[in-house]
Amino acid sequence: GDRSYWTVASVNTTRDEKAANLRLIAAAPDLLEALKELCDAMHSHGFHFDPSLKTAEAVIAKATGGTP
Repeated sequence: GDRSYWTVASVNTTRDEKAANLRLIAAAPDLLEALKELCDAMHSHGFHFDPSLKTAEAVIAKATGGTP
């Protein structure tokens, strides 16, 4: 057969995955707000250099286009 193409990605479109993605998308704003509140609390309690705080701030920046 003709092998002049490559599969780059495949998409799983099962109903279970679609439902899970819809739940995650629906919860995303609440998850982001909760993460921001946790970061604020960590800062106010002196955990400025905690590695998990840096990770959380990086995730916030990724989700917001660079604005923690």
